[in-house]
Amino acid sequence: MIKGLKYLTYEEKLRILGLFSLEKRKLRADLFNVYKYLMVGSKEDGARFFPVVPKDRMTANEHKLK
Repeated sequence: MIKGLKYLTYEEKLRILGLFSLEKRKLRADLFNVYKYLMVGSKEDGARFFPVVPKDRMTANEHKLK
């Protein structure tokens, strides 16, 4: 679709365009979803999947995971 990149490999095209691979983009999306689930989602459901360190053991950050 971009003139001059037709015969380059997938990795070369990504490097020239300054893009991440599909695998890295999927991982990034997964990390965003985990963050949203922990910060916005139900605290009770989140604790089931991602146990949080009790507040009495933390200093500044209340969102530390075990």
